[in-house]
Amino acid sequence: MYVITFYSFKGGVGRTMALANVALELARTGRRVLLVDFDLEAPGLDRFEVLKPKQPTPGIVDYVTSYRQTGTAPDLSEFIYEPQVATAPPGRVWVMPTGKQDEQYAPHLYGIDWQELYSEQDGYLLFEDLKEQWRRTLSPDYVLIDSRTGHTDIGGICTRQLPDAVAILFFPNEQNRRGIEVVVRNVRREQQESKRPIRLYFIASNVPDLDDEERILRDRLNHFRRTIDYPRLDATIHHYDSLSLLQQTVFTVERPQTKLAREYRLLAERLIGDNLGDRKVVLDVLARLSRGGEALQAATVGELDAYLKKILAQYSRDGEVVHSLAQANQFLGKPRVAETLFADARSLGFETADVLIERAVTSYDAGSGEAARGFLKAAVNQSIGQVFKLERAFTVILERDVAFLTEFVEMLSSSNIRPMDRIRISKLLATQDRALEAVERLLAPVVQSTEDVADRESAQFELALCRIAQKRFDEAMKLIAPDRALLGEMGIAENFNYAMAEWGAMDHVPRDLFRRALLIHEHSPRDRGPNYLQCLAVALWADGRAAEAQDAIESSLAALPEGEKVFSAWRYLYVDSDAFRQDLSSLKSMVAGGEEKPSVFQSSTGGGRGAQREE
Repeated sequence: MYVITFYSFKGGVGRTMALANVALELARTGRRVLLVDFDLEAPGLDRFEVLKPKQPTPGIVDYVTSYRQTGTAPDLSEFIYEPQVATAPPGRVWVMPTGKQDEQYAPHLYGIDWQELYSEQDGYLLFEDLKEQWRRTLSPDYVLIDSRTGHTDIGGICTRQLPDAVAILFFPNEQNRRGIEVVVRNVRREQQESKRPIRLYFIASNVPDLDDEERILRDRLNHFRRTIDYPRLDATIHHYDSLSLLQQTVFTVERPQTKLAREYRLLAERLIGDNLGDRKVVLDVLARLSRGGEALQAATVGELDAYLKKILAQYSRDGEVVHSLAQANQFLGKPRVAETLFADARSLGFETADVLIERAVTSYDAGSGEAARGFLKAAVNQSIGQVFKLERAFTVILERDVAFLTEFVEMLSSSNIRPMDRIRISKLLATQDRALEAVERLLAPVVQSTEDVADRESAQFELALCRIAQKRFDEAMKLIAPDRALLGEMGIAENFNYAMAEWGAMDHVPRDLFRRALLIHEHSPRDRGPNYLQCLAVALWADGRAAEAQDAIESSLAALPEGEKVFSAWRYLYVDSDAFRQDLSSLKSMVAGGEEKPSVFQSSTGGGRGAQREE
């Protein structure tokens, strides 16, 4: 159980909004999360529609009141509720509210003397018992506490006694800086006196999303960093103009594609990133280390070595973590340490993705498809964040069990596969018609996303190729250019692919588009690989330049590499060199005046007739 308090010295910085979004993002990724509303005078968690209780539920104020009346800590289960949040199992969410908002709430709240509670009524032990009840009753992965603002006795409970970490949200003005400075000083004193580490995270919130031409914002943030003494800002939440804020929208759940939702997801990743008790976090950090990721660049060799030793001490009996540690040490240039850890992982029964995939092959050879699928599923679980390890698995499935492909891709999708990996896998799969449905499942979420323009455009391009291969020509045209007139501002690839899609849809050759592609080609020399030269030959033929088209075909043939997959515009699939030669042979026959037409048009409207040029 890892406890994070969300604190702000002043209101208006979106502290409760941030907590709610982080909590539901953690639940979406399978974590068990308890939200505790300690903002007793201005409670806010139950104002979110997705966090409302079915009926009024007693909370912190009622819990403390009961203790003061009876001298016994009450049973936690009476003071929490589980909202109906749509999260992926096994993620769960509970809320411990401030209390029932009835006529007794204010008298009970203002009847609590917090100093007396601690000095005469063992208040410290009361909240230690409460913390233990959280652990024993709910077993949450994370407890997120919403602390009240200012300098208060309650604030001390939330920022010094209960948490493992404190997320300090602030707007970078002087009033906030002075208030935060006191809180940070108290937390650091608590660390020294109790010898208990409390991590501090600094989040600039409700920050204007404007050009900082006069460096006002940068100077203010630098002033905060120097005077409060923290190494870097952990996250920034920008001001967001949306009426959805008035409706207490949880953006990570209800509007996940927005910029604000993306900032909250990044905040969630940062707040849990130092929690070695979270196995998922540990595996993700080790995967990034093995690839030379940002975690490696942000620490010294000594710090990394100490970090890895801490992980080993905590997960010495976990084969997967030990294996990931071996990979990290191998990358860090410690082969002897890595070799020992690899051996330890094997002794713990851990099998790498490569071994599991080969066991799947053996099972397929033995006629045991179900066993093979089990090994392939296990390989996915072993390769989270390292999809490149699964390329062999896709080859095996394409050769032996295409019916399993869609389910296999769905497993990958549920593991939060990165957009760039989705695009990479889609190219690996687009080798036969039966795999195109899986390609579409991989690419569609990236096309619908607004997070990264470059990834979205790359996925959109590959999806357009997939739609052409599926003979869904009209849909491909809309993906490439919603309006045909827009093609004049686009490149050679978009004009060529749109022309092919229109040819398939209308059963005539759009000569104007192929001619435009040729004009772009003439003004923008490119690396002439076999696919490019093949497309050039088609465009030259469409423009009535048969001799030049034949030359382009010969050049394409000469540029064809052996042993590699090449994208063929004849069938809109990635094919081996023999298949590409066959496509060039058919293209050559079409250019010579034969009845052939691209095989991607077969069985489409008007299929079987010779192509007619648009005049």
